Amino acid sequence: QLREGPLGEDLSRLAQIAGGVLQAGRDEVLGAIDSVLQLLFWPVGADAYTVPRSFWEQPLGKMLSLAKLRSFEPNDLLSIGQAATVLKVTRPTIYRWMDDKALDYVRDDMSGRTFVVRQDVEAMKADMDAHEAPRA
Repeated sequence: QLREGPLGEDLSRLAQIAGGVLQAGRDEVLGAIDSVLQLLFWPVGADAYTVPRSFWEQPLGKMLSLAKLRSFEPNDLLSIGQAATVLKVTRPTIYRWMDDKALDYVRDDMSGRTFVVRQDVEAMKADMDAHEAPRA
């Protein structure tokens, strides 16, 4: 029954995407991943949810990471160091912003590296620059 429901369908599609058998649009992939994470980690009555870092080391977390990674083109992602350079902050600051969900990221388990979504970095940079702009 679980496999035939929405969760089962999402997990099956994500497994196929992670395995390279199926391709899907980024919004579809990210939406399905978010649905799974909400179901697993969103406490009843809470305003938000947190995914423990240890989850990403488990088989399900690794599969979701790979599906997410496959939904991005390489030039859509920046290394932690590149993001820190662009934003003129330290690497620990980037990690903190990732934990706070201020920057979206994806982990590549094959290389063991974590990448930040370029679009988020560029948006944050534009926001920082706007706040630093001299006022007339």
